[in-house]
Amino acid sequence: MTSIQDPASSTAVFHASAPVRLDFAGGWSDVAPFAIEERGVVVNAAIGLRAEVELRTGGEGFLLHSDDLKDSLRLSGPESLAADGRLDLLKAALRRSGLGAAELRTRCAAPAGSGLGSSGALDVALVAALDAVRGIRRSRVDLAEEAFALESVEAALPGGRQDQYAAALGGFHRLVFERGAVSVEPSRLPEGVYDAAAHLWAVSPERPGAAERLEGMGRRRLSVAFRAARTADEIYVRRPGQRSIRANVVE
Repeated sequence: MTSIQDPASSTAVFHASAPVRLDFAGGWSDVAPFAIEERGVVVNAAIGLRAEVELRTGGEGFLLHSDDLKDSLRLSGPESLAADGRLDLLKAALRRSGLGAAELRTRCAAPAGSGLGSSGALDVALVAALDAVRGIRRSRVDLAEEAFALESVEAALPGGRQDQYAAALGGFHRLVFERGAVSVEPSRLPEGVYDAAAHLWAVSPERPGAAERLEGMGRRRLSVAFRAARTADEIYVRRPGQRSIRANVVE
């Protein structure tokens, strides 16, 4: 990890976060070409684990930090935001926004590779933070679509739309993907389904480190996170001098 000195504390600081999700059915049917040529259907729910973004404006050039990857970069100007294999999603977000000098830091409570849609949640948090800086308002669906465009188009990282929609919409949803369009159907589940969360564990046999980190949260922590699927439907943004508030989302 490269050691980089923080910029002056007088710069404006924006915070945003968005929830990751559990995928109950239909995973990967939201990915092209299947979602374009056929008809994909996904059922998922946002949970209490969140991806977080901290954005400081001002200074000189760009400072990028990924706490999860333990990597940092200092870049001189917009021409240095080209993809090169290091923190390319963060570079893409700044490049797409057209924002000037800034420091960008990201972290996620769900490890990369955990299968919880952490990159999609990070997409949404990045868009929400950059929108807050520029005073842009979007509907939840537009927020999800812009987050998807950030990852799939600007960053050229192929994937589906379910993660971004789960992070932007929150709650339980049935999502239908057909011919490039997305239909959103909120789901209301019996109360007993939430109570069953007390018996759930989330582990990743293929990634021992991820499994250890998730198991370390404990059964109670996962139960609370699962219950938060009913209320983890806000994209939180904190502007300078304020407590956390909802992002500029148009209902």
